[in-house]
Amino acid sequence: MLLRGTSFSSKPYCNFYHRHSYPVSPTFVMKLNNILIMNFLKNIFGGGETTDIKALVDSGALIVDVRTPDEFRGGHIKNAINIPLGTIANHSAKLSKHEGPIVAYCRSGNRSSMAVREMKSLGLDAHNGGGIGEMQSALGK
Repeated sequence: MLLRGTSFSSKPYCNFYHRHSYPVSPTFVMKLNNILIMNFLKNIFGGGETTDIKALVDSGALIVDVRTPDEFRGGHIKNAINIPLGTIANHSAKLSKHEGPIVAYCRSGNRSSMAVREMKSLGLDAHNGGGIGEMQSALGK
């Protein structure tokens, strides 16, 4: 599928195999571009993990909140421990003692993604639970 604009019209057109030209809304083109960009970024930086977080937690996964202590005190997932992102390496011995998987979460999923990457580099079975809202939805709370 080729997307092209014309000098005679401000509407882009979609050319399927050069047989027919169909008008395409600019909103559709923007959404398609966003999808392509997000997939490209996920391929480069990782993400889009499809792990069943609830199953991991039900099987005894350690839940790690990588937000700041103040954010943790403001509310957290039940049974979670607080290890702020910048202190993961300092707690590697504590994390290594846990024999099962580790699920990390934060406010939006960004810090937990970085924490999971760091934990995996330490040889831990770590999974990104995303943001606290995603964790609460995954756990049904």
